[in-house]
Amino acid sequence: MLNWFDKKVETPKINKGLQPNSQIVEQELIPNQKQIQVQQTSTPLLSDIEFQNIIIEERNKEILEISKEFVEINELMKSVNELVMTQGEVIDTIANNITTTKDNVDSGTKNIEKAEKSQKKTSDALIALAIGIATTVATVIVGIVIII
Repeated sequence: MLNWFDKKVETPKINKGLQPNSQIVEQELIPNQKQIQVQQTSTPLLSDIEFQNIIIEERNKEILEISKEFVEINELMKSVNELVMTQGEVIDTIANNITTTKDNVDSGTKNIEKAEKSQKKTSDALIALAIGIATTVATVIVGIVIII
């Protein structure tokens, strides 16, 4: 059975997939055994496939964000539609009230005109009655004065 320290350590090729500021460092793990590690001061160069995968992931995130925004816009449009429907009902009610008020005003105007005509006829009749009574009284008085 091989232990982890019995395995052969492969020396990596310098600058394969590494950036220019990478360093190769030997580190002693157990006496008489050395392991070569690559320490990098920045991120390693990405392969084309990894780079494309990262771009695809970013685009997917952007597409999901746009999709969420579309859902929000859809909800806003539904809210606006409900408001428009409610306001439409209120406007219809106001329009009906205006029509009813106009009809009532027209009816009231006709009633006032009838009342004026009736009042004129009544006042003309009262004047005629008053003249008739005055004439009758004058005639009676003249008749009494003549008799006396």
